[in-house]
Amino acid sequence: MSGTKIRSYDIVEQSDVIEFKKTGKYKIKNYLGGGSFGEVYQVQKMEENNPENSKIFALKIFKKYQAQKYPNSENDRPNEILNLEIKELSTLNMVKRINNPYLMKYVDWKIHGKTKEIMVLMEYLDFELSTFFYQNLGRNEVINETFFKNIAFQMLSALNALHKNGIIHCDLKPQNILYKPKDNIIQIIDYGLSQRISFDINKDYKATGGTYPYMAPDLLLGNTLFFKSLDIWSLGCVLVELCTGKVIFPGNHYKEVHEKIVDIFGPIKE
Repeated sequence: MSGTKIRSYDIVEQSDVIEFKKTGKYKIKNYLGGGSFGEVYQVQKMEENNPENSKIFALKIFKKYQAQKYPNSENDRPNEILNLEIKELSTLNMVKRINNPYLMKYVDWKIHGKTKEIMVLMEYLDFELSTFFYQNLGRNEVINETFFKNIAFQMLSALNALHKNGIIHCDLKPQNILYKPKDNIIQIIDYGLSQRISFDINKDYKATGGTYPYMAPDLLLGNTLFFKSLDIWSLGCVLVELCTGKVIFPGNHYKEVHEKIVDIFGPIKE
């Protein structure tokens, strides 16, 4: 978190107050982070009657693309990027209907009339899970077993709920798991790479994506068929990291990560 400095696109430069038709006005407080998709901010609901106790939310603003670079695109945006955003919103709509407390749900969304930026308002949790572990549990040589089991159960419950509803997350990593110490609860976030599937557990689906240190070896080797079990591999990597404080298969390139996997498990058969 970088304080109250506002850094983003036209919508944020014009005003630090965002209004949604259904849920009202929100004041931007802090920049939380960003990437290729856009940026995320901490916002506070503007309650006139009780401003001090107004609830905190997260606001995700998808990156704006200049119209002059893509003259033939709809809504002044490259079609492929717009399609990805629509796909994520569709997945968020599915997740919102899933009765599981360990999945992040969106609260509201809008498209800004002038800038065409897609903005999604979501629940807010205090920490990335790995950050909390490193800051608060790192000095202990052995993690509390009861606490670890509880966190692991919540992750498995969330993945099970997604899979039962035909969704593979496809990018499970510590940065996509948030934690709220007050309630001792985690929530899985970011469905940008998620794949929608049928309920046929034996069916496979062509897709690409993920983050190298948490990708299953068959994906690293070029397979583009996604199975539900790939989320379980990623979850295993996350759990080991939480226990040890280290990424089990570090690397910035698929070859590096593949070598680390071979070092532990031996050569991978075709």
